[in-house]
Amino acid sequence: MDDPLASDVLFPGYLPVLSDCGEPGVPLFDLGDSVTLPDGHLYACVDVGSATDATIGLHSTHGGTEDEPDLRFTLHLFDALGDPVAVGHADDTVGTDPELTLGLDQGTYLVDLDAFGAATGVVVVYTETA
Repeated sequence: MDDPLASDVLFPGYLPVLSDCGEPGVPLFDLGDSVTLPDGHLYACVDVGSATDATIGLHSTHGGTEDEPDLRFTLHLFDALGDPVAVGHADDTVGTDPELTLGLDQGTYLVDLDAFGAATGVVVVYTETA
C-alpha cells in the first residue's frame, strides 16, 4: 500500500515552500538534531537560529553495501517569499553517504533528497555545527 504522506504523493512535481515545513511529510527540526524519513519521504526542513558553519548529511540504513540506493541531496535556503533557492548539493560514492559542510546563514533550509534509479529506503537526515 502506498504511503499517503510520502513526498511524491504530497508534492507531485514541485518542491515544498516554507509554509509546508512542519506539515505532514515535511518534518521541521533544529540544526544539531536529526530526523528519520520513512521510505518515499524526500524532504525535511532545518531551522538555523544563527549563522554558523555546519554539516548536513544523509545516513542510509542499508549498511554501506554496493546494492544500496545512490543517495544525493540538494540544500535550499528559503527566500523572503518562502521559495527554496539552492545553496549546495551532495552526492554519495559507493559505500558512503552524502554529506555537505558549508557556512549557513540564519533561516530555514529545505533538504531535498532522492536516489538514482531506486527508492530511497529509510534515511536519517543529520546536522551538526562545525
